[in-house]
Amino acid sequence: MGPPAWAGCLMARIAAPEPGRSEGLYQFLAEAEEAEFRGWQDRQARRVSNGYEPETYPRQRRLEAVRAGAPVTVFDYDVPGERRSGSWPSATGRVVVSPDDTVRASAEDGMRAWLEEQGEAPPGWAVGN
Repeated sequence: MGPPAWAGCLMARIAAPEPGRSEGLYQFLAEAEEAEFRGWQDRQARRVSNGYEPETYPRQRRLEAVRAGAPVTVFDYDVPGERRSGSWPSATGRVVVSPDDTVRASAEDGMRAWLEEQGEAPPGWAVGN
């Protein structure tokens, strides 16, 4: 029996992803946030039409950040595994994704940030403190 059919073929090598970068991640997060906001607007319209008071969008800070093209802080679970590449830098459960797709660990307290995003932070617990 001779060599396998693929023997002697040249195979291209795919470069390893640069640590701390995840190609297209920021755009993915921006599109996902806009889609979430549109869905929230639809739900909000039904809620108001049923006589309930309007509410504020719970992730307004994140929405404003992606619309401004600013770095955005997200929870690890907001990033699907297939979108992660290189060494994933999270130590706190939150990462900061920049418009150039660089990813770094966030120094933000994850629970505190979640409470602030949901508008449930205790009185006197100012955003960014």
